[in-house]
Amino acid sequence: MMISTTPEVDTLLEIGAPLIICVSGGKDSRLVAEETVSYARRNNHSGRIILIYSDLGEVVWADATAQCQRLAQRLHVELQIVRRNAGGLMERWSKRWANNVDRYINLSCVKLILPWSTPQLRFCTSELKTQVIQRWIRKTFNEPVICVLGIRRDEGNSTKTGRGIAPVSKLYTRKPDGKKPPLPIGSVDWNAIVDVKTTEVVQIMRASSEPIPRSYLYGATRYSCSFCIMATKADLLAATSDHHNHDIYRQQCELEIGSTFSFQSNLWLSDIAPHLLTPDQQARLPISKEKAKARTTIEATIPPHLLYEKGWPNFVPTLDEANLLADVRQQIATIMTIDLNYTTPGSILDRYEELIRKKPKQSRKQTETSRTKPPHPSIPTVPSFQPQIPVLFQI
Repeated sequence: MMISTTPEVDTLLEIGAPLIICVSGGKDSRLVAEETVSYARRNNHSGRIILIYSDLGEVVWADATAQCQRLAQRLHVELQIVRRNAGGLMERWSKRWANNVDRYINLSCVKLILPWSTPQLRFCTSELKTQVIQRWIRKTFNEPVICVLGIRRDEGNSTKTGRGIAPVSKLYTRKPDGKKPPLPIGSVDWNAIVDVKTTEVVQIMRASSEPIPRSYLYGATRYSCSFCIMATKADLLAATSDHHNHDIYRQQCELEIGSTFSFQSNLWLSDIAPHLLTPDQQARLPISKEKAKARTTIEATIPPHLLYEKGWPNFVPTLDEANLLADVRQQIATIMTIDLNYTTPGSILDRYEELIRKKPKQSRKQTETSRTKPPHPSIPTVPSFQPQIPVLFQI
C-alpha cells in the first residue's frame, strides 16, 4: 500500500468528512487520486469525494482538463473545476508587469520589478491554485474537510527543507491572533503519497492502460505549466515539441522581450526555440538583451540602503542620494522608453516626504525613529552611464 496516513486523517475519514483531492492531470495527481479513493472506500468512508482542478488557463498542457475529467469518470467521483476570476497565469504575469511599470513611473519602488513568478515568490501556485481552491472549499463547506495533495518528499531538493520534509498531514487550527485559517477549523491537508518514490510513480503510469499525459510523451519529466519558471532547459525544450504550446510560447516570449526580464534568472525562454518566434520578435530579442544588461548595470549603482525593505520608505534620502536616484531614473527611462514622474532631485525628495506622510500612524512613528540613526554617508554623484546598445535602440 502506498498510502501514508495519520490518526487525524483516519478520524475524519471515519466520520465521513468531505474528501477533496487536488489534481492537475499529471502522474502524481493521478496516483494520489487512485490511492486515496481506494483507501477511503476500503475504510467505508461515507462522505463526498471530489477531485478539484484549478485551471491556470492557456499556460497548461492542452490535455490537462481532459485528463482530470477522465480520471473523475473512471473513479466515479465528482470533478470541480475552479479558476481565478481575473484570468489565468498569463494574464497575471501581464498585469503584474503593467502594475510594476506604473509603480516605477510613480516612484513607488526603487527598481523595476520583473513580471514573472520565481522559485522564491511562487504566486503562480499560491494565488492561482492554493487560494482559489481554499476559497471554494470555505464557500462550500462549513465542517472540517480532508484536502489531499500529491506532494512527495522524493521531489524535494533537500532532505532538510521544503518538500523533502513534508509532513503526512497538517491540521488547521485557529491562529494565535484569532484569525480564521484558510480552511475550516479541524480540516487537514493530507500528503497521502508523500513517501512514494518518483521511479515508482513513473512505473505505475507506464503500466497503466490510461492515456499518458502529453508532457511525458514529449519527454518532459514534469506535468506543470507547459513552460514553468522552475522547469529545466530540457523540459522547456520538450514543451516546444507540442504544437499546442506554440502560441503561449510566443506570448511568454513577447512579455520577456518587452519587459527585458528573462523568464528564468539565468535563461531566456526566447532562446529555447527561437525559430518559433515571429520575425519581429527575433529582431527585437538581441536589443532586449542589451537593454537588460544596461538596466542591470545602471541599477547596480544604487546603494543597498536605498533599496526596498520592509516599511519602505523608512527615511528621506539625502540630496546626494536624490541626485543619484534622479540620474538612475533618467537613464532607465531612456533604456525602457517610458515616461517617468519624479526624475529630478527635488521631485524625488518631495515624493519620499509624500510617501512617508501617507504611511499609517504606527509606521510613521517607526520611520521617525529610524531618522534618529546616524545618516548614511553622502554619495557623490556618479557619472551618467552610457550603455552600449545597438543603433536601433538609440532614441
